[in-house]
Amino acid sequence: MDKRSFITTKEIKASETISIYRDRDIIEKLFKVLKSELELDHFLLHSRNAVESKVFISFLVNIIRNEIYMKTKDLRIKDKKAYTISSIINELYKITQ
Repeated sequence: MDKRSFITTKEIKASETISIYRDRDIIEKLFKVLKSELELDHFLLHSRNAVESKVFISFLVNIIRNEIYMKTKDLRIKDKKAYTISSIINELYKITQ
């Protein structure tokens, strides 16, 4: 079993510590997706408005990707390799052409 220690200036319950840690983990995974899969690691934008717009659109894309992921969960149980998020998005793209 993995054991971790947390140092804090506040007195909090173990369950609250676990909740904070899990929330932090979720946020880190979201930013990892934004940086790697959505290519949000490099900005070639020069205005604050352009940066804010790109971040906003990236979050919307991530919400849509997550919705696709959740809706296709049963398909992935049957065949994990055939139903990746990328392959599903590619199929959706073909339909719109």
